[in-house]
Amino acid sequence: TAISIDAEKHARAEQVSLIYRALPMSVLLGFVVTVIICYVFWDYVPTTKLLGWGAATTAIAIFRYGQYLAYQRDSEANINADKWLLRFVSSLVIHSLVISFANWELYPERDFTQQLLFVLIIMGVASGGAIVLAAHLPSATIFTVVLLSPLAFRFIVDPTFPFLYGPLTLVYAILLINTSRDLSKSISRSTRLQHEAEQAKERAEAADRAKSQFLANMSHELRTPLNAIIGFSEVLQRQVFGSIGSNKNLEYANDIHDAGRHLLSLISDILDLSKIEAGELEIEVKKVNINSVIESAWRMLRDRAQNKNVTIDLALDPESINISGDERAIKQVVINLLTNAVKFTPDGGRVTILTTNNPDGGAILKFTDTGIGIAEADIPLILQPFGQVASSYSREHGGTGLGLPLSNSLVNLQGGTLNIESQIGVGTTVTVYLPANGKQNTDDIAATPDIFVPESIKA
Repeated sequence: TAISIDAEKHARAEQVSLIYRALPMSVLLGFVVTVIICYVFWDYVPTTKLLGWGAATTAIAIFRYGQYLAYQRDSEANINADKWLLRFVSSLVIHSLVISFANWELYPERDFTQQLLFVLIIMGVASGGAIVLAAHLPSATIFTVVLLSPLAFRFIVDPTFPFLYGPLTLVYAILLINTSRDLSKSISRSTRLQHEAEQAKERAEAADRAKSQFLANMSHELRTPLNAIIGFSEVLQRQVFGSIGSNKNLEYANDIHDAGRHLLSLISDILDLSKIEAGELEIEVKKVNINSVIESAWRMLRDRAQNKNVTIDLALDPESINISGDERAIKQVVINLLTNAVKFTPDGGRVTILTTNNPDGGAILKFTDTGIGIAEADIPLILQPFGQVASSYSREHGGTGLGLPLSNSLVNLQGGTLNIESQIGVGTTVTVYLPANGKQNTDDIAATPDIFVPESIKA
């Protein structure tokens, strides 16, 4: 598929990037090994051979570092992974052959201790190279074989060491190659998974943006005819142009009006949520008197509460609470939370709204009810759009599941936090913190601050 082909190309490009990123360190280590070999075997190897080999390894190391700089200059948009991989492998073959030349010309002929040290150095270089080059298995294999094969042959023809050392060196080379293969597979798999995850995330974000944009557009398109339906149903209700006849017609007009208002409210909530998700909902910051907003919402909902025989108690801070925020958004939050509290509080229950100034100048709003409560495990669910808890009581009261998510989003948009504490059969407390300045960054607020409640209000 196109996705798998793209992932394969990305994996190859990342593979090339990994081996080139490791190139400066491998060049530096190679230079250090060259200096060590020249220093250690100065008295045991002809000076001309030693200096010639050192100059050759240094020259190829400098060339390969220049290759790395050229790779860095090549922009990622125009990079040809296969071209740079071929260059890397070609220079690696030359470098490996130059290093392996030490097996033939720099090997100490008469000193067993120096011979053993030489073997350990070569094997150490082979091990390090196999690991560094593991991102590209062919490179790791070439380096290991070119470096260790001459050493194995040296063990076979040199009577100083037992003959078995030769085959053991070849086995060691195979083990190094197998280790490089396992590392290469792990790196390749990790790179592919990372790329696929990034692509999936991008697709999900694009789909989410498209969904939000679609909902916003559809909401606008639906609002116009709905407003017309509501308006015409009100005309019929009031019988502005004369009697509509049967009382049944008037009842249907009332039903149309109520359904239209409900649907318009739902669409408005969806539109606001979509705008928030798309980052398009702007808040209008001005001075807001929290107690006034609470009292306004209470007047709107007190008749509904009385019809349900639910008492609403106001415990408002006697001192005026003024913050900077979006009054419309704050009022919508208060109405949503108060509506939920009344809706899910059974006959004879009580809802309490408490407000107080926080020491940092912000406002604390607490909505406490004696309703059906929510299980702790379900709280994250009800904060998701359209999330509802499946209980017989909650299903009886319907709802779209947008009130709490929208309230939470509107609070967060102004730099505040919304916290829910609940217990089944006991009731629910929703605590809203609104900062003194509604332009605060929400990233700076990790959790709801400790609430300061004056003793007068506690009483």
